[in-house]
Amino acid sequence: MLMDAETPRMEWPLAIIVEAQKDDDGLVRRVKARLSTSNLDKGGKPDKQPVIRELPIQKVVLLLEASD
Repeated sequence: MLMDAETPRMEWPLAIIVEAQKDDDGLVRRVKARLSTSNLDKGGKPDKQPVIRELPIQKVVLLLEASD
């Protein structure tokens, strides 16, 4: 989930982290996230290309950790 100061908390967009960028100290500072879309075509597939956003880690709310 991505924090957005302009929208209420219950409307924050869901996203999947596709890349984590580490800083010189080895800690993750920025991520690239693929945003979900609610617009589907008649076949049930997304009707447009996914949006990738780069943002600071402070704007990310972890809901479920990936399993290895």
